[in-house]
Amino acid sequence: MAVQLSSSGERQIKKVPATILAVLTLAALTAVLLTWNWGNYRERLREMRAAAAQPGVSVDIRALDAAEQLAPLAETRTEKGFADDALRVAEYAVDYAFAAALRNAVDTPAPLTAETREISSRIDGYAAAVAADDRQIAELTQHLAGAARSGSNIQAQLDLAKAQHGLDIDALDDAHQDMARAGGDKQASIKRLRDEHEASHHPAAATSGAPAPIAGAATASPSAAAAPASIELTESGNIVAQAEALSSLRSKHALLLQARQAARDREVRFSAAHDSLQKAGAALKAQSGASKDLQLLTAEGANQKKLSGLDHQIDTEQDLEATYGSWISYVHAREQAFIHGELLAVFWIFLIALLVYALSASINHVFSSISSERRELHTFRTIALFAMQAIGVALILIIMFGSPGNFGTVLAVVGAGLTVALQDFIIGFIGWFILMGKDGMRPGDWVEINGVAGEVLQVGVFKTVLLETGSWAESVSPTGRKVTFVNSFAIRGHYFNFSTSGQWLWDELQVQVAEGVDPYAVAEAIQKIAASEIAATAGAAEQEWRHVLPAYAASAFSAQPTASVRPVGAGVRVVLRYLSKASERQATRARLYRALIELSQGKAVTSAVTPT
Repeated sequence: MAVQLSSSGERQIKKVPATILAVLTLAALTAVLLTWNWGNYRERLREMRAAAAQPGVSVDIRALDAAEQLAPLAETRTEKGFADDALRVAEYAVDYAFAAALRNAVDTPAPLTAETREISSRIDGYAAAVAADDRQIAELTQHLAGAARSGSNIQAQLDLAKAQHGLDIDALDDAHQDMARAGGDKQASIKRLRDEHEASHHPAAATSGAPAPIAGAATASPSAAAAPASIELTESGNIVAQAEALSSLRSKHALLLQARQAARDREVRFSAAHDSLQKAGAALKAQSGASKDLQLLTAEGANQKKLSGLDHQIDTEQDLEATYGSWISYVHAREQAFIHGELLAVFWIFLIALLVYALSASINHVFSSISSERRELHTFRTIALFAMQAIGVALILIIMFGSPGNFGTVLAVVGAGLTVALQDFIIGFIGWFILMGKDGMRPGDWVEINGVAGEVLQVGVFKTVLLETGSWAESVSPTGRKVTFVNSFAIRGHYFNFSTSGQWLWDELQVQVAEGVDPYAVAEAIQKIAASEIAATAGAAEQEWRHVLPAYAASAFSAQPTASVRPVGAGVRVVLRYLSKASERQATRARLYRALIELSQGKAVTSAVTPT
């Protein structure tokens, strides 16, 4: 039961991360849905501008906004010409829009409210006061000459009248500003919008009086000069570069379509307004011709001015639509060119793959009739197939991603690729230098590499060949098998060379002592025999160790044999441990076997001699 509870608790713990992730995902989705309208910030910006604008006072400058947004997207000389034309025509369209708005403000003034009615009465009063001041100043100025000859003091009255005139003018200006803020003076509001527009689009002309450049036109600057070239200007034929250029052109194409449609919509709206005014003008003309009324003639003249303005606006929008249409056609032609380039690149990829496949099949067919004993030719076939396929893959990658930008990059990429692909050969070549060094190995040495023992037959540049002899603990007889190692084991692994200073190994023999025989006497006798048999070997080993090991460590080593007594079951066993040269291990063991048998026969010691 406890195990079941533990498993259940474990499953509950495993569910915790999934539950947390699910809750977080749901919370993120909720946040995205709640802020969905925030993503379209351009629409919200237009709404904010519309809300900030005064009621009844608006000028459509979207044509210029669209042209200014599209101008930086022009990359080629032809596109920049289209962008300049669009900016110029859009500027004309905005000028006509301001003129039409001013005419509309004159013809349809804003309706009076309680606030604007009070301001209007103030304006009338201040205007009357200014007019009275003007008449008084004129009269005093006329009397000033005669008063000067008669000594009259008219100058003081004239100065006072001029001061009052200035105060009344200031009060009149303040009233007009109050009326504009209250939305009662549409002309003043439109003029203010026009001044702000000209100041924002022609700052140089506003400050220095110099001719203003076309709005949005590209100007030379250090940052612009240092800007990287657009992907649309690429001359590379690789698939990735052409796909990026095509994506950029398609985005531009969509924006141009939107701008052209907006110009077309404005043209339709202006045309509808023109037709409506034309019908109204025809009715006014009929009435004025019949009655010869001055008011009707004035209304007819105002209507004709509006028609003329609408004609200019319609022509401007048509020009703008035509400019965007030509720009769209040019962008579409460039899109088709890049699509053709991608199709051509795909064709080359398939052609290269087909050639590699055909050549591989041909090589395999040619070498299929060669016997397996011709190892050199089969090796050549493998190398040829690998080289051909590698070249094919390299060419396909170049067609897809392009060639490196400079020779240094090419060398770096090739070097990195060769290092990864041929790392075993490179490490094996370096290992050859290590194996040929002071502590390396030579043909004829007895070595052990990765658990394989044998005699060295060849130490090559990339590989080492052994004649296997089996484990040192078993025998040193050749098995007839050749074992090949890549020289990288000299760096990555380890090896034992028993033909150098490491040719010595400790061996062991065990002697079972018969019951009733003194084991210590047997052990002492065996140790004396072993010391006599390997005296020369032990001396040579100690002398060699003194040269190899440091002085403080060499004195701690002894090559003399040792014999120890160990209880085994119901009897006693003597264990002899002695030093032997690796290549003479079997011969040394044979001599010791013979000496021990003679000892057991001469001393009446019953023993069983077995190797470890």
